[in-house]
Amino acid sequence: MSNILNDLLARATESFERHEEEEALQRLLEGWSEARAEPLIALAQQLSDRLAVGLTPLDVSSSWWQTREPRHLMDLPRELMALLAHARQGNRQETAWRIPKFRERAADPRLVPPLLAIALMPVAEDSEVLDALCGLLMHVGPPYDVNVLHALRGRLPAGLSFWAEKLDIVIRMGAAWVPPILDEETQARCEVLREAIDARTATERRVSSTREALLARIHAVPEDDSSRRVLADQLLELGDPLGEFIVLQYAEVPDEDRILQLLVANREKWEAPLGSVIERGCARFARGFPVAVRMKESIFAQGEPVPGPAWGTVEELDWNDVAEWAGPAVHWSRWLTHPHLRGVVRMRNVSEALARELGAHALPVRRLEVKGAREPRLFQALAALPHLTWLELSRAEPSAVALCAASSLAPRLHRFDASLAGAWKLSVDLGAEVPVQATLVSERHVDSLVTVLRAAARFSDRGLRLSCQRKLDAGAMERLKAAASLYARVD
Repeated sequence: MSNILNDLLARATESFERHEEEEALQRLLEGWSEARAEPLIALAQQLSDRLAVGLTPLDVSSSWWQTREPRHLMDLPRELMALLAHARQGNRQETAWRIPKFRERAADPRLVPPLLAIALMPVAEDSEVLDALCGLLMHVGPPYDVNVLHALRGRLPAGLSFWAEKLDIVIRMGAAWVPPILDEETQARCEVLREAIDARTATERRVSSTREALLARIHAVPEDDSSRRVLADQLLELGDPLGEFIVLQYAEVPDEDRILQLLVANREKWEAPLGSVIERGCARFARGFPVAVRMKESIFAQGEPVPGPAWGTVEELDWNDVAEWAGPAVHWSRWLTHPHLRGVVRMRNVSEALARELGAHALPVRRLEVKGAREPRLFQALAALPHLTWLELSRAEPSAVALCAASSLAPRLHRFDASLAGAWKLSVDLGAEVPVQATLVSERHVDSLVTVLRAAARFSDRGLRLSCQRKLDAGAMERLKAAASLYARVD
């Protein structure tokens, strides 16, 4: 055991020196599986607490557990934050539901402190919570403080005798546990790593106020490059990989391989401040920070966290089939009014329901992609968006093009795109030499494209470039030519 444990400690120390702290934590957790010694537990908790700084609670729904989405090493403390919040609020149902979910994971010493904290709360005296608590403590196993459990045992009412007996088993397990004795070499390795963590933490604490001020400036004024460069210099001195990442993304010829390597190692940590509403692993970064994210398809209308300051750098949202119905659409349109989302100027995959609600809040969005458009009131609502100049309609019927062209929104648009998969495509760019470009994809949709071309002439009749991917009969060609005659120039 000593050889395996010492090798894991050596690898943990090497990873920490390379600033690969999550890798170091993983090695420590493997070491804990070999020997549940207090120094290993303390090191794992200390390193996990460092990595959790700045992370938001991961308050996930039941559907998230059912998807079996791959778990990240630092998901656990974030989920525990949410669990403790429910327990402190006395929410017995949620607490009892969430605790057993952690049994789906491998045993982890980081579970013990929150479980003991819950044992001190009144919510632990509920039979379902107590049952879940005992089950998870059995899953994790000792060591844990049996004095806390003895105190809980003394508070239990007589009616909980069955669960009290289960708690007695957990107490006996903890009392019977004998801590392993580490040899001198193992203890020395633990001490070396502890001192390294303490030293780095102390150094970071000395510059933390400057770092936090720079981050606050970046989030509040994302267009300010100077703050990002100063932060990058400071982080490089500390060995923080984010510093290198920022520098690389500013380079005239970025090292894409190294950027990808840093993203693979750190993406979860850098995305985490945005909370649980985004799909993990999908954020696009620019100048070191997220600028485009995809919303999680399974999110619900209520209970999502308030967007934190880190959202200040986000410019683009992909709504990913979220808010297709009126209730969620109203909720998320209000969510978008939060000051931390003031930088969001482009939205993709927006449902018609959500798009109708956007205009009520005069959001700063400039470019909008709406899936489907069937009602005139959609364009009336979008006309209330003061900065909207580029509208894209996917899954669009020809009538939607006509409705938009006839609306009060049309004169404000510099760019308009519409398409119906397998049928036709339209692009209107008022700044182009030939403003209107259209493509017929299927000959079966000639008449649809005729309607589209007639409507598009209301945006601009200066010029049309028309292409067909299929050979057309004479009648179809005549109908297209008649629609094209509305334009001063046809290519």
